[in-house]
Amino acid sequence: EEAGGQPRIRKGEHLQLQDEAYRLAANGLLEEALQRYLLALQRLPYESRLHFEIGKLLNRLERPAEAVEYLRRAVDLDPYFVQAQVELGNTLHQSGHFEEGLKELNELARRHPDSWEILSAIGECAMRRRFFEEAADWFRRAVSAAPKMAGPHYKLAQSLAALSRFHEALVHCRIALNFSPGHEAARVFCGELWMTLGNYEMGWREMRSRALAMRPDGVKAWQGDDLSGNTLIIDASYCSKEEVVLLVRFIMDPALSQVEKYLLCEKTLHPLLRSLQGVKLLTPGDSWPNDCVYTDLHAFPYLSNVTVESVPWNGPYLKPPSPLFLESADNREELLFIAAREGSYETVISELHGVNFESQILFQNGEKRLSPESLVMMLSGRRLVITTDSLTAHICGACGLKAVYVSEGQPPWHFGTAGDTSLWYPQLTIMAPGHSYDLKGTVMAAGLGDP
Repeated sequence: EEAGGQPRIRKGEHLQLQDEAYRLAANGLLEEALQRYLLALQRLPYESRLHFEIGKLLNRLERPAEAVEYLRRAVDLDPYFVQAQVELGNTLHQSGHFEEGLKELNELARRHPDSWEILSAIGECAMRRRFFEEAADWFRRAVSAAPKMAGPHYKLAQSLAALSRFHEALVHCRIALNFSPGHEAARVFCGELWMTLGNYEMGWREMRSRALAMRPDGVKAWQGDDLSGNTLIIDASYCSKEEVVLLVRFIMDPALSQVEKYLLCEKTLHPLLRSLQGVKLLTPGDSWPNDCVYTDLHAFPYLSNVTVESVPWNGPYLKPPSPLFLESADNREELLFIAAREGSYETVISELHGVNFESQILFQNGEKRLSPESLVMMLSGRRLVITTDSLTAHICGACGLKAVYVSEGQPPWHFGTAGDTSLWYPQLTIMAPGHSYDLKGTVMAAGLGDP
């Protein structure tokens, strides 16, 4: 021990901790990875890279206020650490400090006018504020700065899709994949674009390509063949929560009723998914059964020869907790309004004038306020749910709850939008820009307000 009782740093110990943290984060075990990075930081408190990695990880954990502290420290320790400066500007903007975040990024762009990373970061800020045309302009500048990099093309595709220019978006998504065939996010987004355009066969095919790329070494990939006598691992760890809630319905295919199935997904979804019959749940990092067969959840519809349109509605396939077991269930308002974030609900509030309802905001200053489990508990026992949050809408649909989803833009592909209805959730109504819809009339029809 050194003077003061501080332990002497063992050679290479911090490198081992960083390596462990990286592997844990890659497997979705973010809290465990954070603990390893913090231990490494105790041994090397002036290492800017460690502060940077901790800040990035806190962002993934949706704790931007804490992330800002570590990212500021990374920049203080190394004023030339451009990656940390970009992450700091993005995080400030994400956590509601719009002016400060943009000022940081614009100053970086002034010093590094040809950096596609910085130009893309400013574009992402514009996307976050829903300034899609402005975002597309920044991403085009990023493409000009690095025409052979996949990242700028992928970001440009996202902004074009937000402007409902799906064919142009598809072109840039394919360019991104040409430059980087292993770009998983671009592969998935390409599939999403095909499905948004109504070509589900092409969309599922793209998803399947990604599944093959994600297969761990030494594990057999499911090719759609007979699974009798096999154990199937269905990997949903790389899917969004909305996609998981939608796509788990395919696992209930009667043809697979005799197959032992394990669903790999983040732990926060387990309380909702425990009602799936014949499916065991795994968390990233758990050990797998021996001699298993692997597929990604995205590829499941394609491999099981089931199209989204052909999936029958046999009633709710997920079950929320009974309101009988909830505190103060008798005093809950029958109409619940859930806003994704502050500023996403003014139109809805004006429509609900004179109606009694309970309201909740899911995110405030970038911080998550409700877990999926808490959200499901809150939904139970309501006569009608109105929401601007896509995950809430999916949970309502899967649980058979009557709901209205108020979309601020083109609804994502996973809603299967057909006018103001969803192909896959008969109890869900969709309000999107360009479609006229009587929200107050729906509330009245549900018996929740005075004419």
